Amino acid sequence: MWKKLGFFTIFSFLLLSPLALFAIEKNAGEVVFVAKDQTINQNYYAAGKTIEIYGTINGDLFLAGNNVVIDSENINGDIFVAAESISIKNKINGNVRVVGKQIEISGLVTGNAFIVGDNLLLTETAELAKHLTFWGSSASLHGQVGQHLEGGMEQLLLTGSIGQGVDVYLSPRQETNFQIADTAQISGGINYQALTEASISENAQVDGQVNFQKWTEPEHGKTFSQVLWSLIIKFFGMLIVGMILVYFWPKFFTENFSSLKGKLWQTPLFGLLFLFLTPLLAFALMITVIGIPIALIMLTLWAIGLYLAKILGAWLIAKFIKNKWLTKYNWSQLSILAFGLAIYLILGKVPVVGWIIILVAYLMAWGLFWQKLKIKK
Repeated sequence: MWKKLGFFTIFSFLLLSPLALFAIEKNAGEVVFVAKDQTINQNYYAAGKTIEIYGTINGDLFLAGNNVVIDSENINGDIFVAAESISIKNKINGNVRVVGKQIEISGLVTGNAFIVGDNLLLTETAELAKHLTFWGSSASLHGQVGQHLEGGMEQLLLTGSIGQGVDVYLSPRQETNFQIADTAQISGGINYQALTEASISENAQVDGQVNFQKWTEPEHGKTFSQVLWSLIIKFFGMLIVGMILVYFWPKFFTENFSSLKGKLWQTPLFGLLFLFLTPLLAFALMITVIGIPIALIMLTLWAIGLYLAKILGAWLIAKFIKNKWLTKYNWSQLSILAFGLAIYLILGKVPVVGWIIILVAYLMAWGLFWQKLKIKK
């Protein structure tokens, strides 16, 4: 687990560091400190060992470090944090999206909270006005969640209140890992899947049905945490490469998407041919001996294409979804890319249907590479 956390910290730092290149207000160092009397009127990006935010941020907050403390009444935007230890106090006037080892929230969050990590502690003074989504190992929720609680974890303790119900997956390897204390107040019912039924106090207030779905049998493969961290590392690794493409080649994604118009069916076919014929042609050149240098260059570019096609394919999936159902939202290229990568990795876990969608998107990406090559000729 510690090794995975170490890898994740590195990937998180690499992810957020390039973002600072686009920022007007940014900071980096051993210790980053925003005093209470400071006001920053745009997005703020910071990376450091220790980060403490007490001032006013009139924009989104992007932080990466070891220890992060946010204790301000005036964070007037969303926060994105990757750190080993994260403490959120006072008031966040926006959404919270954090990844870390130890996460503690003791203040007010007016938006949604999406959290991935080892341990989440919601103290008695914490108030999340909207949804809480948590994926990780252990969650102890003593405060208030205004709307739904959802996600997957190995252990869950509820002593506070949930406004619109619970929908969670518990580890299929541990018994009695879901506890609802006598002080808990849950509206909207509870839906959960676990190895054994939850321990629910007789004094707990549950307004709605409790639906328990038992895992068919204990799972002995990879643990939930192992699968989760593997997906996270893949996500950040692909996102970093995608961000580099956006920064150095801003039109990489948009130009490729525009090239698809009127060629939705033939593009994957050209992609299939390009994918398999390139290494065959390279090996044929190797046989001539004098063609070995060219063949090696071709195989190197082909290997790079294998990875880039995943990223472009993910972006194409997200762009299609956005144009089809989410046209009213104004997303940046990085937002579309992050959304697409998440969908791409999730589809990879869905047998048959998910695999087919990924394959088509992947071949479309290769077909677009072929079109670019033709233009260069």
